[in-house]
Amino acid sequence: ETVIYDVDLTLTLPQKLSATSGMNSVAHAVEALYAENRNPIVSMMAEECIRAFGRALPKIMQHSDDREARSDALYGAWLGGACLGAVGMALHHKLCHVLGGSFDLPHAETHTVVLPHALAYNAPAAPEAAERIARALGVKDAAPGLHELARHLGAPLALRDLGMPEDGIEQTAYLIRKFGSENRVRRIYGALAEAGRSVEIDFAFERISRAVRSCLILSGRASIYTNLFDDNGLARVDLRFSRRNRGD
Repeated sequence: ETVIYDVDLTLTLPQKLSATSGMNSVAHAVEALYAENRNPIVSMMAEECIRAFGRALPKIMQHSDDREARSDALYGAWLGGACLGAVGMALHHKLCHVLGGSFDLPHAETHTVVLPHALAYNAPAAPEAAERIARALGVKDAAPGLHELARHLGAPLALRDLGMPEDGIEQTAYLIRKFGSENRVRRIYGALAEAGRSVEIDFAFERISRAVRSCLILSGRASIYTNLFDDNGLARVDLRFSRRNRGD
C-alpha cells in the first residue's frame, strides 16, 4: 500500500481548516512526547512535527498557495501520523473523543481548543516533554505557546464556540471516569486561573468534574495549571470507548 503526499492537492484547502487540521496533528506529537511507551526515535519525530507546523501554519494563513509552507505541513503531517501509530495517546485524546462523540463537536477544532489546557494539566508531571514542545515552537512555556499559536492562526479558542453546552461538563466528567477505569489517579491539584486560588481535590467520582472543568475551559482564556498524577507521575486515561461514545 502506497500513500502519496501531493502538495498540489492541499493548495486549495481552506486556510482555517488547514490551521485546525495542523493543530490536530500537533496534538499527536504532543502526547507522543509523554506517552508511557515513548522512545527516543518517536520523541525526535514528535518534536520535529511540532517544529514543522510551527513554521508552516502561520505562512499558510498568510498565503494559502505557499508551496514551501504546504510541503512543510505535509512533512509535519507524516511525522504526526507516524507518532500516532507508534505510541499510545493519553488525556487530551480521551477528552476530545468523548467531547466529539457526545456533543457532535468538529474533530480538528476540538483538538485545537483542548490541547493547550490538556498540556498545561500534564506539563508539571512531564517537564521534559514540555521543554521539547516549547523548544520546537520557539517559546518559553509550551502550553501558553500552543494557545498563542492557535490564536495567531485565528482558530477557535473556546469549546462554547464549537457548540459545547456548559452543562455538558458534568456528563463529560462522568464518561471520562466511567470509561477510564484503569486510570490510576491518586490525587488532583487544581488552580483555576480565573479564581486565582488553589484548590486541593480528593480523588472521588462526584468531585472529579472539577478537574475536568479545568481542562474544558469555556471562557477561551489561558492558562490553567493543574497536575494529574498516576504511579508514574503522568496523567493517563484508558482509551476504551463504548460504541455509542466512540467519537469522530
